[in-house]
Amino acid sequence: MAYIASLEALASSMQSQTYEIHELGRASGFVVVSHLVYYENTTGAADFMATSLLEAAFVEVLREYPLLAGTMHECKHGRFKVVVDKDNLNLPEFKETQCETDFGVLKAANYAPSELPEGAATMGRTTDHSRKSPAKLARVHIMRYRDNSGVAIFVGISHALVDGYAYNLVMRRWAEICKHLAGSGSLDAKPGRPLSHGCELMDDFMQQLAPPAGAFIRHKFIPGGLVSKLLSGRSMKTQVRLIRKMCESGEFTSHFYFIAQDTIDEMRGAIKEVVPAEQPVSSNDVITALVNVAMAQSLEAAAIRDPQSGVLQRVWAALFGAQKPQPKVFVHMGAADIRPRLKIPAADDYCGSAVMRYAAHVPLDALQGPVTPKMLAIAATSARKGTDSVDRGYMYTYSSTIAEEPDCVMRPFIYGGQPPARLIITSHARIGHYRSDFGWGVPVWANVIEDTGTALCYVYPAPPTRNGLVVHMMLPKDIQDRMRQLPFWKENVEFIR
Repeated sequence: MAYIASLEALASSMQSQTYEIHELGRASGFVVVSHLVYYENTTGAADFMATSLLEAAFVEVLREYPLLAGTMHECKHGRFKVVVDKDNLNLPEFKETQCETDFGVLKAANYAPSELPEGAATMGRTTDHSRKSPAKLARVHIMRYRDNSGVAIFVGISHALVDGYAYNLVMRRWAEICKHLAGSGSLDAKPGRPLSHGCELMDDFMQQLAPPAGAFIRHKFIPGGLVSKLLSGRSMKTQVRLIRKMCESGEFTSHFYFIAQDTIDEMRGAIKEVVPAEQPVSSNDVITALVNVAMAQSLEAAAIRDPQSGVLQRVWAALFGAQKPQPKVFVHMGAADIRPRLKIPAADDYCGSAVMRYAAHVPLDALQGPVTPKMLAIAATSARKGTDSVDRGYMYTYSSTIAEEPDCVMRPFIYGGQPPARLIITSHARIGHYRSDFGWGVPVWANVIEDTGTALCYVYPAPPTRNGLVVHMMLPKDIQDRMRQLPFWKENVEFIR
């Protein structure tokens, strides 16, 4: 059943307007930030997660963040724009379905996708967008389990509009308003502050970072070439299809692991014994080191793709690097949220894309053999250098390069470190997945939807009942199977599913 009456009534209270999206939104504009969040009805409340309240609160979020009801257009100079037409709104999908199974079945299966209803995720990890058929910029699917025993909520939002932090700002704002309504609060007295989504803040800050005339800024992006330039001129839909093709590399598996805080602290202590005293070692450095070492040691028998036989296949291989020698460098690609680096209070509430990618390189040989504190320190130091590299010069260059050379956002997929010795790690440990209380308690579990296109690792806070972090690995099956058998990995992590 779809609940859209209130959404359609939005037009009477909205203004037609065009919003520019900052260049940073283009760097991942074809991706969707999409999570599944699970709530258990532990008290048996009859009004648990009432859909009428969820819908009413979501409408208020749309009033504050009207871009979610707009249509995205590609522009020149590295930007997108979102057109909100009150007479032709591109309304988010908002629907509810009833599940025949009890929430306890899903819980017992550790929230495995196999126990979710068919079509739980109503959009994938990439945007199926074209000029003739613009994509919806947000979708919500509420799955209500038998006897109202629990609710699973899927929410997908275009990455051009939000990064992981901003996604959670939207979720928490939605939950904050809903909790207010559930307590018989009035919409005339909504709590908290409205969402801040204008890109003027980011533009102003980038201007402050601009170097003096004639200053030399080192080019931070991978150099371009003919292929990236050709692709950047294609439609978003074509780019997505080609990127999916480039990322294909056999069967992928998705597994979750729990790492106790005591284990993280113990590893941090061991690493600090062998690094310079002034070098900080964060939990992110520790987790990144652990994951990178485990994956690097699982590559020994990894097979490079078989040579292509046909003429077209050989051309494809030559263009996109399907045939590569065994890698000698392990590449860890990370995402740095620049809000803390802006050092202005308004940045904390910025609901837009404010993430920059970076890459750190470690000789593969340095991550082989018995795992020692020195080996972990090498990997942790590489992670630290990667995050520290996102300084004022990097931020200005990153933003301005997207504006001047729009093909740069394609280059990591084409010319960057190739699988298997490449891992993208995104940390969501501090951005609040377990703080979205709609009035009936916080989630019991949250995770991003699975991807089958590249080597990915997401780091989450553990659910409220546990002290530690959850690592979500999405890897080629052969690599992940070997990883799960590594003594070092088995000794330090707990397999969830």
